[in-house]
Amino acid sequence: MLSIGQFASAASVTPRAIRHYESLGLISALRGDNNYRYYDRSQLDVIAKIRDLQKLGFSLEEMRDVLTIGMGKVSHILQEKFDLVEKELSVLEGRRDRLKKLLFIATKIQSSQTIDLYERRMYMDAVKGEVLSGIRSRVGMVKEHHLNYLDRERGFYDTAEKSEFIFAVRDCILFAKKHNLTLGPGRGSCPASLILYGMGFTGIDPTRYDLFPERLFYTVPDIHIDVEFEKGQPFVDYCRNRSENLTWGKITAFKMPLLDIINNVNKKLDKPIDFCSIADDDESVLKNIRSGEIEKIFLFDYSPTALVMKYENYFQDFVGIDKIKEYLTSQKIYSFRDMVNIISLWRPNHEENIARLERYKRAKVDCQSYDFLSPDLQIYLEPNFGLIIYHEDLIKIISSYTGWDFGRCSRLRRDIRLGNPNDDLELFKKLVSREVYNLVEEESPWTFCKSHAMSFA
Repeated sequence: MLSIGQFASAASVTPRAIRHYESLGLISALRGDNNYRYYDRSQLDVIAKIRDLQKLGFSLEEMRDVLTIGMGKVSHILQEKFDLVEKELSVLEGRRDRLKKLLFIATKIQSSQTIDLYERRMYMDAVKGEVLSGIRSRVGMVKEHHLNYLDRERGFYDTAEKSEFIFAVRDCILFAKKHNLTLGPGRGSCPASLILYGMGFTGIDPTRYDLFPERLFYTVPDIHIDVEFEKGQPFVDYCRNRSENLTWGKITAFKMPLLDIINNVNKKLDKPIDFCSIADDDESVLKNIRSGEIEKIFLFDYSPTALVMKYENYFQDFVGIDKIKEYLTSQKIYSFRDMVNIISLWRPNHEENIARLERYKRAKVDCQSYDFLSPDLQIYLEPNFGLIIYHEDLIKIISSYTGWDFGRCSRLRRDIRLGNPNDDLELFKKLVSREVYNLVEEESPWTFCKSHAMSFA
């Protein structure tokens, strides 16, 4: 007879595993006068069978049936297991063949070879499949509004070159995860893309805020990714090298000190802050804005040492944070969206922008309304207290009167702002009233990108 330690050593398993097997009835022990467990050496054969069955994919519960009934009487169990393995092999072989084809297509793209329609469609389907998988892992279930959003972004991956660009962005994100690097939420129209959300680029679900990735469509996209400052250089280099091999699109990484500040706060607290668990309108989010007690960060920093802003372009009264504190405390701050609106409007580099700040404050008391717009559009503008603030607002107006996709609407908005005459502009004039056209024309120079403001907020 062997003690549990001797038996475990002879069987090349741990004593804990021996006790577990015994609790499941796979083996049995005898109790000595000292109440210690002792095992017959013949049970080493049982342990060997258990290990063989584990290698074949049997669960411990299934092993109990096999060992209890006997190998000669469990052909049906073995047949079921065999059929399952055959099915798994079929799936793996199919996945291997698909990956092999995708790798072949990707190699052709990178070497500037022509790909056929079937190869292009296959590559696009691979993008969509990965995005849907990413959305599912984040929100639990892909819903109809996610599919609608993804459908409108087909133009972002409708060629092999664009699909290759999306996968390149994915590779950059995977590099950051592998090296445990903190990334920012993305800038520009990036947080408005459900594709990039599904790929893990940004933590902002664009369907939640009705964001449009308009800048990703009318120009060749230059994706900006912020990475922590101290450890971020290898990531910057990786993105640069990955971008240089692309035939379409560009990926640029920037080292951002604020991310190091967040990391250091998390270390001080001994655990990371779960920002996603905090509601947008939580008092902890809004209280410092309401009291005007804000720090010098990003869009609120107009000092000579500002990280991003060129302070010399602003009126002297607006350099520093006194003016924004005065503005914030002069009104009621209703919600997170109200705060985002103020961030978007707070660009006092022109007298018109200063006037728009005051107009917004008045609209919060006596809501603005464009009576000539449809009721649906007026409801859409309610979070802005009836005003047009964002590019997305103008795109929504153009789309509602034309039925055009948002990429085409975005190009028209840009052409109106730049004064570029074209066929779409003439057609738009015929489709809408003079009041609607004048409104779009007047507001175009002053609107801001909502997804950009949302990422900063």
